[in-house]
Amino acid sequence: MTRKAILVSASPLNGGTLCADSGIEAWARFLHSNAGGAWIRHEITPLPNSNRDAVLAAVRSAKDADYTLLVFAGQGDIRKGDLPWPEAHILLIDGVSLSESELNPATPRCTMVFDWSTQTSADSLPRDEEPGQASAKFRTLFDQTLEQTERGLVKIYASQSATPPGHGASFSRQFLQGAEEWARTNRGILSLPQAISLVVTATPKTNPVLKAEYQGGRRLHHFPFAVAI
Repeated sequence: MTRKAILVSASPLNGGTLCADSGIEAWARFLHSNAGGAWIRHEITPLPNSNRDAVLAAVRSAKDADYTLLVFAGQGDIRKGDLPWPEAHILLIDGVSLSESELNPATPRCTMVFDWSTQTSADSLPRDEEPGQASAKFRTLFDQTLEQTERGLVKIYASQSATPPGHGASFSRQFLQGAEEWARTNRGILSLPQAISLVVTATPKTNPVLKAEYQGGRRLHHFPFAVAI
């Protein structure tokens, strides 16, 4: 099972660039950890404040992967563009926007995460881990679970619009922290919708403006997000 993670951050309209960058750095550390599925560093492409050409080049480079994860942390919204239905649009550092369809690498399995909640305060980062002998077991469990899922595209939104950010932790930080806490006290697989439910439970108190939504389509088996052995 070949993987590719593309982690994009951009804050073109205000001083929140540091916060968006810390969001994708937290994603990179989580993916590299055992709980995140023991991704190999060369499978993870961070793109802090990159332009349109760099982002699209990274998307094209992922076309041969079996599973792609694309995360955007910054500003954007969901609106009707060239297609008949609404799409997510992200705003890059130079003010250029990219649509959801342009960001889709069309790999057999793909997860796209759009986090518009990273503009106010920098997130604390998870502890970085160096891979050990046990990492192969975590990676194998993640891959085996992924292979059992239906193919297709899954989308996750921090909110349905350009909601003004709250003063609490960003969606990404709560998403990752919830998975890390789950892995400390559980065994097995934490699926994407289960991880979203942890955020939905937490956000009314920590950041009430977030309205996290999971769009997984009609599937019986959902992509894994965290693993624990």
